[in-house]
Amino acid sequence: MATLIRHRGPDDEGYFLANTSSGKHKHCYGGDTIPELKRKISPLINDIQADLALGFRRLSIIDLTVNGHQPMSNPDGSLWLVFNGEI
Repeated sequence: MATLIRHRGPDDEGYFLANTSSGKHKHCYGGDTIPELKRKISPLINDIQADLALGFRRLSIIDLTVNGHQPMSNPDGSLWLVFNGEI
């Protein structure tokens, strides 16, 4: 799905995959993920048999830093979200 909307956000992409039964989850990157983040998160491979996924594409207009990368989580990784970036 994220590939279909690449024209809306070619500057970054991110994914969150989870298996809701086992509780296993992981933060993943794709081809357009900011290079400095690729060292910190996993490539997009569904090796946990995910039944829940969040996908994100970003067009960097205001925030050009890695701080705008999504999906975002709280410090312990128990909550994840994807949003339009405006608070």
